[in-house]
Amino acid sequence: MQKACRRLISNSEALTLIELLIVICVIGLLTAIAVLSLYRYTSRAYDVTIRYDLNQFVKAEAGYFAENDKYLGTTGDFIIGGASGGGLDSAVLGFTPSEGVKIEIISGDGAHPHTPPVFKAESSHENSSVTFIYDFSTDLITRKEK
Repeated sequence: MQKACRRLISNSEALTLIELLIVICVIGLLTAIAVLSLYRYTSRAYDVTIRYDLNQFVKAEAGYFAENDKYLGTTGDFIIGGASGGGLDSAVLGFTPSEGVKIEIISGDGAHPHTPPVFKAESSHENSSVTFIYDFSTDLITRKEK
């Protein structure tokens, strides 16, 4: 019985230490690539979300303007999805941004939208690589890298 076991062990094909290290390195490399790809895709998802929320904010402001002949907010006022405060009332506006998205009035006064400075809003998220700025006088969205 012992002779049979020794023959079985001596004839077995096992991985050498070098082969095992190579396998571990390949697995590590594939994991690193997957994590980086996931980070890029989540960053892009935040970019899409903040742009979408800015578009929805503009539509809400347009509805508010149609009823009140002014925009809601002034320079420095903001609204953050999932948080309270900031000067812009989501109940009055009828819009709440996505979780973590911050929309801030960066210039102008909503009560006097046709006088300088131009009424502009900026949308951002801490995990996004960009911010978007909407100019209410030209109806243009500008993308700005962080």
